[in-house]
Amino acid sequence: MIDYENKVFTDIYNAVIASYPNAFISAVEVLNEPTFPAVFVNFEDSAPTPRYVNSSRSEPFRDMVVDVNVYSNLQSGRKEQAKAIMAIIDAEMVAMGFVQSAMNPLDLTNSRNKLVTRLFARYTASVDVNGIFYSRR
Repeated sequence: MIDYENKVFTDIYNAVIASYPNAFISAVEVLNEPTFPAVFVNFEDSAPTPRYVNSSRSEPFRDMVVDVNVYSNLQSGRKEQAKAIMAIIDAEMVAMGFVQSAMNPLDLTNSRNKLVTRLFARYTASVDVNGIFYSRR
């Protein structure tokens, strides 16, 4: 099985931490309140690319879907901070060969009634056995 989840997460982590050293970044969304800003990278789907499945018992390509959520709770400028972090992530994902297929802003009120800005983005790509990512639509 082709698996480049750790590489994608590490590249995102390193890119965000370089500009936001106090950011909380995780591949698992936590139930307790994280520190802010927070980034959650979820590997939503990973399956063999159907058009390349054959009887060779090898897997030449795999399709990946990666969801990213960015949260900010700044009193002032939280939407701008979330967008700036998402721009860093977007640049990293595009550089790897992913295509952004969705991007949605959403303001949330959490259980302690603090206003939190959330940005969601979804990225898709195919990856081969050598770790080369290919954009797909």
